[in-house]
Amino acid sequence: MKNLIYIISAMCCVVLLSCCSDTTAPDPCSGSEPVTAHFTMYEGLYNKKAPADTVLAWNTVVFAADKKYDSYQWRIGTDARVWSDSLVSLRFEEAIGDVPIRLIVHGKPNTTCFANDDGIDTLTKILHVINRATPRVTGFYHGYNTDAPRDTFTFSLQYLDLGAFGMRYVLNNLNKGCMEPVPDGPNRVLLDVGYRAFQFHSSGWTGRGCDDPEGIAILQGDGDSIVVQYSLVDRSDVFKRIPKTFVGKRVY
Repeated sequence: MKNLIYIISAMCCVVLLSCCSDTTAPDPCSGSEPVTAHFTMYEGLYNKKAPADTVLAWNTVVFAADKKYDSYQWRIGTDARVWSDSLVSLRFEEAIGDVPIRLIVHGKPNTTCFANDDGIDTLTKILHVINRATPRVTGFYHGYNTDAPRDTFTFSLQYLDLGAFGMRYVLNNLNKGCMEPVPDGPNRVLLDVGYRAFQFHSSGWTGRGCDDPEGIAILQGDGDSIVVQYSLVDRSDVFKRIPKTFVGKRVY
């Protein structure tokens, strides 16, 4: 019986030592990938940009490589030019519809992990360029500022005929109580509108309930919800601004 106990004890020690010594070396290729082209398309607004696959004619469009490569070759639609920088910025003057954007990259291949990698890869995306008067982001949105979730309100972004001032995009009730447009002129809160985003800035306008709002609004998901990151002037100290975040749903 004692011999059996000694044998079992010895076997347990062997098993424990085996488990403790069984260290697996880290995979040197973990997290690696072959040379692969990645880029993001953006629509430029006033001094910000938002990711986009659809843009309005005449707005700035930015194509940016998401990784560093040894060289870049951009082919844009039927344009005969070739761009070789990591970032390309341009405008389309007409609503020309679908535009293929192709990026060819060259990089040093990791042949230890990817024996067949030749160091070259190509990615093509389709950019949609549409009429300026048809942005997805116009509409009415009901929601709240995250610092006061029970105080709900609705703001709107509309493309309106302001008579002698022509067709204008007008932002109303953001901030809450900011009434636009003024009756004796154009809108005072200035706007740069993209297909799924808009930026607003008012250059100090604090009339008609407006607290000099400025910020950027970006549609989320399928376009029926929105997040607005903005700020208002602190009326107790005009050199300070109060940050706000509005989250809402499209109601019209």
